[in-house]
Amino acid sequence: MEKIDPAAEFSQEASELLAQFEESLLNLEITPDDADLVDRAFGILHSLKGAGMMFGWEEFAAFIHQVETVLVRVRNRTVAVTPELVARALSIADYLRELLEPPHKVNPQRATLLIDTLSQVSHALTDTPVNLSSAPELSSVQERNRVIITPSTTQATAEQFDHLLEQINELRATHDRLSVVLPNGASDVQMLNSELRNLIKRLQETVLALRMLPIENLFKGFRRVVRDLAHQLGKNVAFTISGATTLIDKFLLKELHAPLLHLIRNALDHGIESPEQRRAVGKSPIGKLYLGASRSANGLLIFIEDDGRGIDRNLIYTRAVEQQLLQSGEMVSDAELFNFIFHPGFSTVAQLTTISGRGFGMTVVKRTLDNLGGSIEIESMPSQGTKITFRIP
Repeated sequence: MEKIDPAAEFSQEASELLAQFEESLLNLEITPDDADLVDRAFGILHSLKGAGMMFGWEEFAAFIHQVETVLVRVRNRTVAVTPELVARALSIADYLRELLEPPHKVNPQRATLLIDTLSQVSHALTDTPVNLSSAPELSSVQERNRVIITPSTTQATAEQFDHLLEQINELRATHDRLSVVLPNGASDVQMLNSELRNLIKRLQETVLALRMLPIENLFKGFRRVVRDLAHQLGKNVAFTISGATTLIDKFLLKELHAPLLHLIRNALDHGIESPEQRRAVGKSPIGKLYLGASRSANGLLIFIEDDGRGIDRNLIYTRAVEQQLLQSGEMVSDAELFNFIFHPGFSTVAQLTTISGRGFGMTVVKRTLDNLGGSIEIESMPSQGTKITFRIP
């Protein structure tokens, strides 16, 4: 019997709880007066502390206890939830996530700084009771937030699934050979043979289904990315997800993370304008970013779309001529022109930033889709935005 590693088991459970805590904080930033969300966040934090104590992570649990002590005024409705408070709480979540990695030791100086900063923000806010709607008692919230290990948190690997499928295929091959040697006239034997065939088919379908997860497991992680990067760039962005229940092979989730992350960063950095720039051209100061998925007869479709400035066709053409990818005056379609974006080192950015600009990110995106047997399409209109679609069979 395989021995269970307590540290690994706790890290897995704590990671799930931290993801739920972070999601609650992001939702609170949008609807700060939602009492249910406040209680949900506290319930998750309390469950996280309890898990730490149960697995012997005393420093981890003690740190969370300090956080709870500071935030109790929010729980008691005497301090309002503000963007600054959420930002500090998200920093706490980031630090707790770091503690899940070896050596799992709390840094006293950093922990004190985080607690003091959170405390300063909390005490700087009003002491007037906040008008929040009624919410369930903490005990019921804790029960509602009990961790359930779903397929997204199992430790099965691609190799293990492939090995299981190989065994099923061997079973099917053995059955096929058995069918050849069975006497055709024996009705009872033929009936059992048919039942066995159907059983093998159902088993194979079950194993394949275990590989499938809602793409929400990939998409929801980008909410924090959009929030933090938009704040860093001084932009207001409304992020919308659609098709979250679309099923995808669980091992594609990891492959698609980096390409989508790059496209999101590009959209925020280069596509969506600043509030001042958007007002100047008659747009809402709040940019829009969409991430969606769906199934078609030909496979999986994933798109990312913004309502930003769009791709500058003339600038791409000029860069392509400069890099001798085109002859000056040569006529090309938009699709052909946009394909130059995937060329190694191709960039239209005048100045490098810490976010993007070296011209290799889109090359990696294209290579990933090629390796998956998929394709990528770009549609863009000046001042209206850009839509990029992945097609994966």
